Amino acid sequence: MMNIIREWEQSGQSQKSFCQARNIIHTKFYYWLRKFREEQSPGSETDFIAVRIKQNKMQGAMDIHYPNGVVVKLHAPVDMIMVKTLLQIL
Repeated sequence: MMNIIREWEQSGQSQKSFCQARNIIHTKFYYWLRKFREEQSPGSETDFIAVRIKQNKMQGAMDIHYPNGVVVKLHAPVDMIMVKTLLQIL
């Protein structure tokens, strides 16, 4: 399927017309296109850095941004042990 994605990128056609011309179900094509882009994106598990918490201090509000675009918003006050647990789970 990745070869088809590359073919579409070089075709200059819209996704819809490309899929219609090749009898490809558009939703399946879009699924594989997302997979392909995720593989090509710079964000990956290797981009994560270790977070070390020295003290269990309460911190102000914070946002945690993941490479895949997910944003976790935490409102004040935030227990840093809870943040560490949340990061381990996600």
